[in-house]
Amino acid sequence: MSQLQQATPPPQQREEELKQRLNLKKISFSELKIWNECPFKHKLIYLDGIKKFKGNEYTAFGTAVHYVCELKVQDPDVDGEGTFQKKFVEEIKNLDLEEINKKLVVEMAEQGKNLVKYILPELERTFEKYEVVSVEEKIFEGITEFETDFNFY
Repeated sequence: MSQLQQATPPPQQREEELKQRLNLKKISFSELKIWNECPFKHKLIYLDGIKKFKGNEYTAFGTAVHYVCELKVQDPDVDGEGTFQKKFVEEIKNLDLEEINKKLVVEMAEQGKNLVKYILPELERTFEKYEVVSVEEKIFEGITEFETDFNFY
């Protein structure tokens, strides 16, 4: 049995998920990004339910840094280094440990520890005329410029 067959949910489950999906009136930015990148890839991931890319050392690093950014903006007293290390280890454990580059992971752990202390100073420098209140805010805005059977909300 191929990996594609193993990752694909049973037809009845896919049909139910598709019905639920089509009833939604919103779409995430990530989903829209994948659709824009390749509509067929979007179909495979979001409509057919085939598992997508699981990540690697780089995505684990990015997820951990992004997580610390979100927390630090809300509470500047958050322990950035400790939070990064904990989240990075958690993300690495979710990967196929046989395929990761252990030397790279050690280097990234050190880089992340050093990087997170610059989050707030760089936000203040970059957005000095603004108050940063959130790292990622959900915005529900209708797209009405073109006709489609899919609502991008």
